[in-house]
Amino acid sequence: MSQVELGAKVGKSSQVISNWERGYIQNVSVGDLAKIAQALEVPPAYFFPEQPNTKTKCPSVVDKRLQYVIDNYPQLNDKAKDLIDSVIFMARLVKR
Repeated sequence: MSQVELGAKVGKSSQVISNWERGYIQNVSVGDLAKIAQALEVPPAYFFPEQPNTKTKCPSVVDKRLQYVIDNYPQLNDKAKDLIDSVIFMARLVKR
């Protein structure tokens, strides 16, 4: 598919498509990414290949207490976040 054809399908100019391909524009919106995936008939995940050496993997089954902390962490004040961070740090020391 040419840049002109893809641009027509996602509502962008061929120049914008070219800039995306070359990495000149690095912040592609989620909406544009969804349109590109649809035009190319691939799932959006296609653009995010798994990294073979990633250290952290989300467990498929998460302890309910951990999930509670994950869900509520963004709303906590800095003092509460510091406390949680300290507990995690101490747990790592004990684990060694």
